[in-house]
Amino acid sequence: MLSGHDHDRARKILRWPLREVLVAYVAREREVALAQYRHEEILYRLIAPYSKNVTPPGLPGILRPPDGSA
Repeated sequence: MLSGHDHDRARKILRWPLREVLVAYVAREREVALAQYRHEEILYRLIAPYSKNVTPPGLPGILRPPDGSA
């Protein structure tokens, strides 16, 4: 996932320290979660005026602050 299906980049990533790989992976997961959340939010705002049975999307856990105050 970090290499984006790029073989040369994957070779470089294999030489990274484990901590850097994990930090980059979490950052990438947050980007994906934010994009998905924004998409769901747009769909909700388009559908909500015409439906009574739709609930707003919840914020994914990976996007919540560590202290849980969101």
